[in-house]
Amino acid sequence: MIDAIARRLGIFHLLPQHAVLGPWQRSVTWAPRAPSGVTYTSAPSVPFPLLPAVPFGLTYALDLVVVSEHPEWNMHELALIRTPQGPRWLAKDADQATLSQTLVADLPELEAWMPEVPVPRLCRPLQVHDRSTTDQIDVALAYDNPRGQPTEIHYVGPAPFSPERRRNGSTMGHSRDALIAVLDLSHKDHGKHVSIQIDGKSYKNSRILGLLPFRFALQQTQGGLCTGAFRQDADGPDAFLTTHATPRGEVSQRWTLRHDGGHLIATQRDPLRTLQAAFLKTPGERLELQSLTVIPWDTPTPAAHIAFEPALPDLRCAFQGEARSRFVIDINGQLAHCVGAALAAAPDPHHATLRLRPRAPWWTADRPLDAHLHHHDQHAHVKIARAPDPPDEPLP
Repeated sequence: MIDAIARRLGIFHLLPQHAVLGPWQRSVTWAPRAPSGVTYTSAPSVPFPLLPAVPFGLTYALDLVVVSEHPEWNMHELALIRTPQGPRWLAKDADQATLSQTLVADLPELEAWMPEVPVPRLCRPLQVHDRSTTDQIDVALAYDNPRGQPTEIHYVGPAPFSPERRRNGSTMGHSRDALIAVLDLSHKDHGKHVSIQIDGKSYKNSRILGLLPFRFALQQTQGGLCTGAFRQDADGPDAFLTTHATPRGEVSQRWTLRHDGGHLIATQRDPLRTLQAAFLKTPGERLELQSLTVIPWDTPTPAAHIAFEPALPDLRCAFQGEARSRFVIDINGQLAHCVGAALAAAPDPHHATLRLRPRAPWWTADRPLDAHLHHHDQHAHVKIARAPDPPDEPLP
C-alpha cells in the first residue's frame, strides 16, 4: 500500500526497500559452493589470479543529505568518516544534468585513497565549524565546489538515532555510470534547519511534494562494484600488483596470496579498508572467483560482500562456450541487498569478457557493467565500463 501511494505521488524512487532475498534464500540457495563447470581448452596465461570485478565499500558515521533549489546541483552530501587518524569530513556534490558526484576533501593523499573507486575527487580546503552535541547536530562546512563556486552549508537537527525498518536504500541515480552502488541505510532523522549559500547567493531548501524540506541525517554504508581500468603485474610467486591511473599519476597496490584449504585468497590492505578475493581451486591449477569482500579498518563486519554462484571461470584460460552465473551483494552484514546475473567468455587464451547485470532492486538494474581482460606472460590489462543501455542479451 505504501509503495503504491508513493508511486502515485512520484516519490517511490526516494524510498528504501527490504532485502531482495529472504534470509533462507540467501543463506541456503545462494551459498557459494559450486565450481563453474566449464571445459578449459588452455593453460593459465599468467601466474596470478585475475580480477574481472573490483569491490568497494565505505561506512559513513554521519551523512548529511541536502537538496537545494540551485539549478546546477542535484544534491549535496556532507559525510563524516572514521579513519585511523581520526574523523574526517568529505563533501560530495551531484551534478543536476548527469547525477555524477564529485568528492571534495582536505586530504593531501586523496588520489591514493581507495583508488579503485572511480569518483572524481578534488583536494581542497574544507572548513568545518562543528558545535554538535551527543544528540544534536550543528555543523557548518565551507569549501569550493567542483565548479570552483564558494559553497557554505549549515545543518542543524537531531542526530540519526531512528532505526529504519527498510534498510535497502535507493541511490537516486547518483554516479550510475561509475558504480553498481548498493546501500545499507540503518538510521535516519529529519533536519530542523539548513542554510545553503553557493557563489555568494542563498538558495532555499528543496521540498518533497512541496511540503517536507529535503534535509536528512543518515547513518549508512555504501558498497558494490566499480568501473575503471587498471593493470595487473606479477610481483613474485606470492603477490601481484594492481595499478590505477589517476590525474596525478599512477597508484599501485600490492595484493598478497595465501592458500586456505581449497581456496586461494588475494588480499590488499589500505589504511581504510582491506579487499579480499577468494578463488576456488579446481583441477589443473584453475582459480575460479567465488567472492569479493571489503572489510573496514575498524570492524570485522564486511562493508560489502559479493558472492558468485556458481564460481566464475578462471579467466586466465580459454574455455568452451559461455559460463552463466549469478551474484548477490550483502552490505554491512545485511543480506541480499542486490542480486544479478553474470556471463563469462574466454574465446582464446589471452582475452576474456565478463558481463554483470544487476536485476534487483530496481535502482541497480540500469547499471550494467562489462569487463574486458587482456593478459599475457606477467601482465594483464582490465577495463570495466558501463555497458550499453539497455543490455542486449538475455541473462538468467
